[in-house]
Amino acid sequence: MPPTYVADRATVRLRLDASKYDEPFARFVLAEQRAGRAWKVEELLATSYLRRNGPASRATLAKAVQATEEEAQELINNLLGDVVDRFGSGPGTRYALSARVQGALGSEATYTRERGLAREAQRSIVMQHAVKFGRIDNETVRKLVEVSVAEATNLLRTLESRGLLVQQGKRRWAYYEPAPRSAPVGRRQVAAQLPLNLRGTVGGRQRGE
Repeated sequence: MPPTYVADRATVRLRLDASKYDEPFARFVLAEQRAGRAWKVEELLATSYLRRNGPASRATLAKAVQATEEEAQELINNLLGDVVDRFGSGPGTRYALSARVQGALGSEATYTRERGLAREAQRSIVMQHAVKFGRIDNETVRKLVEVSVAEATNLLRTLESRGLLVQQGKRRWAYYEPAPRSAPVGRRQVAAQLPLNLRGTVGGRQRGE
């Protein structure tokens, strides 16, 4: 059972299911309040959702707090850089609890793992495009996942090193095509070479969206 909240003009009271009591999270919420944070109900709902479910898109958080996506984005912006971090970019953008929060919860390893999954989500988006259109270049990668030139280069080189892409041309004229063994079977072959928890991002939306 997810947590429930009772709020008035001065206070917000958190109610947790005793059978699944998350003591580290409860202590974190109280410590933040004592330090001066005035929690909004929606902030608690979003933070609790990310604690229980891991990284989520804006659309998923909007459903979790029963708000529009525009309202959810405003909520995220209020938490960003302190309670929440942004992982990935463009269509692959996900939000998760920040390093500071995960540290306070004793879950440092979770933060590192979630960052790794975000990078794999970007790579899967790049491969989807390459398989569908037969080629991809640095500029297209930057537009797809909103990264810098250097980050786009690293994404492409990583996929090339995995045997998924083959470089054609050099320097400013360079572009990449799906490797021969990926091209005939398209998305299924790409998905087979990605981690199990990301295979659903190729050819379909991730769970939770």
